[in-house]
Amino acid sequence: MADALLPSTPSETNGSGNGLPKSIEELNAKRRGVKPGSKRGSYNKQPHERAAVANVEAPAPAFTPDSVRPVVSLPFNLAFVKTGFDGFLLSDPESENLSHAGAMVFNQWVQVDPRWLALITFSLTLASISVQKTMLYRQALMKFQMEQEAKKKEAEKTAQPSNG
Repeated sequence: MADALLPSTPSETNGSGNGLPKSIEELNAKRRGVKPGSKRGSYNKQPHERAAVANVEAPAPAFTPDSVRPVVSLPFNLAFVKTGFDGFLLSDPESENLSHAGAMVFNQWVQVDPRWLALITFSLTLASISVQKTMLYRQALMKFQMEQEAKKKEAEKTAQPSNG
């Protein structure tokens, strides 16, 4: 391991022939396994090692329609909470279709660039649950307001003297 950090050819030395890297940056680059001056790459790996990494089989699909259903229904639930219009709520077939399509998108996304997927999925799921709780609150509030109005009307009816 330590031998991999030391230069192997005279051109990689600092000119004094002692085998030390020319600079701290070069030493750090060798330690990270990248060519000096580049941000990425594999300096110490042989070409056949790099090729083997590219042939790794993709993982099995991680997302199911059930796992993405709250995420894909989020915009519609938000619209319902904002407007109170029931037409924004998804029917079962609509939800099923969107969930299958969403699962396919997320599974492809994992293969292309999985770095941000966990953060985005968490954020959308958190927002979905928040919207669902807000919907429950809105329904309870509407029910309470309707009961209060009904009690008020009943009280007004009983307070009025009947003309007879």
